[in-house]
Amino acid sequence: MGAYPTCFTYCANTGQDLLYGHQLSSKNVYALDKRFAFVSGICDKEGPSRNVFEKLQKHGVLDSEGIVNTMKIGPKFIHQVAVLDQRRQKQLVNLLFWWEEECQRLRKLRGEESDLCASIKEIERGPVEGEVDTLPNDDQERRQLLDHLRFEREKVRMRIRQRPSERRADVEAGTDDLSRHVHGRTLSVPDMHEHQVPLTLSRTVDPASMKPPAYRP
Repeated sequence: MGAYPTCFTYCANTGQDLLYGHQLSSKNVYALDKRFAFVSGICDKEGPSRNVFEKLQKHGVLDSEGIVNTMKIGPKFIHQVAVLDQRRQKQLVNLLFWWEEECQRLRKLRGEESDLCASIKEIERGPVEGEVDTLPNDDQERRQLLDHLRFEREKVRMRIRQRPSERRADVEAGTDDLSRHVHGRTLSVPDMHEHQVPLTLSRTVDPASMKPPAYRP
């Protein structure tokens, strides 16, 4: 098969958005499939995309499931995906490195979502006989903490849903004040909106002392 035609213009930002949306609807969000190069715009037909996918798997850049391993990209890469011209090979490399970082981000966010769900479930369950309950005794404070956790969970889910071009740098860096806008006038617990939300709530640990690990995009 000949080299990829140079008349087709590839747009990195659009390609990332399209691939991200495609992956979110996949059974395994982290695993690329035979259509990924077509969906992202690296290839303009599905046939060459399947060819690229198979060659990447053959040389270990994608494992049997389609998970990216950029450590396998070496000096022989240009010969391994000769179906693409040199310009598209560089774009493919950039896309693979970008997707590997996106997978790290998604795993982090999904972990935070899972921890928040567990914390919310624990509060909703209420005190358990025989366990030390360090959560607020006041029902109103519990409801406020629960609302705060639910808001943080929705913000994490929003970050998961958002495509790369839609993201806000302050939200990604955790420096936004969305929580203040939502809770600032309704929380009576002093400075609750000033603190990051605990990702896990243990009934033997003071929740005010727990902070989630900061995500570094």
